[in-house]
Amino acid sequence: MRMTRVYCPIPLSLHTEISLDERTAHHLINVLRLRVGHMVTVFNGEGHDYIGKIIRLEKKGAIFMAEIAQTVDKESPLRIHLGQAISKGERMDLVIQKSVELGVTEITPLITDYCNIKLDEERREKRHEHWQRVAIGAAEQCGRAIVPMVHAPTLLSDFLQTHQNCPTKMIMHYREAKPLSSLPSPVTQEGKAGDIALIIGPEGGLTDQEIANAILQNFQVTSLGPRILRTETAPLVAISILQAQWGDLK
Repeated sequence: MRMTRVYCPIPLSLHTEISLDERTAHHLINVLRLRVGHMVTVFNGEGHDYIGKIIRLEKKGAIFMAEIAQTVDKESPLRIHLGQAISKGERMDLVIQKSVELGVTEITPLITDYCNIKLDEERREKRHEHWQRVAIGAAEQCGRAIVPMVHAPTLLSDFLQTHQNCPTKMIMHYREAKPLSSLPSPVTQEGKAGDIALIIGPEGGLTDQEIANAILQNFQVTSLGPRILRTETAPLVAISILQAQWGDLK
């Protein structure tokens, strides 16, 4: 039986009583129905898994003691920062979840001209927190010990500006003939990780002006083949191709 694995953003150490935060404890005790003596794996995003037992239950928490610490190295040699136009509900959740499983390093929800999601400040903050929790859940499931950061929703123009110095930059567009696979490798001859900024547009597509602005910032306009892919399909295909060519899915 597979051991339960949970993220808990607190300092972790061996042979020490560790009080798990209320959210984590609730999930273990009230959702998964674990009890004292059950083995669990806990990680805090710093690259290690701590394997141990629940040794005591408290009113709003649980006490965990780690017996083994394991270094986990499941990160790709590619540092992919996905700029994904915001889509509705489960579509955005799906993109974040599967992108984390495929090895992205960072995700920025993008506000574009044809983005039909309107978020006021309060709702924007709630969605940001929700998306980060989706990324945490995906990291728990796929075995990554480092949780990709989901940034706050950002204007496409600002995303372009902040990636001026990124060596490999691409923006997906179905009318462009140049395939993604034709780009030069972002990994150095010494095998050092390559930084990639990847932009995926909304369901209504990117405007000609948005494409032009990206080109001015030296983004390569590339395609994923002859078929028009949905906004939630395109990033998963693009990331898979990148990882298969230059990452850890070779």
